[in-house]
Amino acid sequence: MADKITVTTSLSKISAIEAETSPEPFRVGIGKSKYVTFPAIQDLPFEQADHVLTMLNHAEEYGEGFSLQTLLASWLSEKDYKALQAANPSMRTVAAMIKQVNDYYEEAAGTEGEDASSASA
Repeated sequence: MADKITVTTSLSKISAIEAETSPEPFRVGIGKSKYVTFPAIQDLPFEQADHVLTMLNHAEEYGEGFSLQTLLASWLSEKDYKALQAANPSMRTVAAMIKQVNDYYEEAAGTEGEDASSASA
């Protein structure tokens, strides 16, 4: 006789609870009443979110393989990415913008925390 499995919760219930506490998306004006929206990383599909977080938090490990273009294309919708490209911001502006977006979401959701190598014994 098989044991009966009791489901504790569901993805839809968890999503509904999380939606109540989600921060407003970070929007950047790019001129002429246009803006691009950086969705909260936590709201992205998990594989996409993991990729964006890895790029944000471990850029130095990518070395020459790191690209702000790849990061932005992974994070923004295709429409917003093309709009940002058309606005033609400088590298300095893009780097500062990414820092502001990252700071905004870290304030709302917290940081990754420390890994085991930096924890005290």
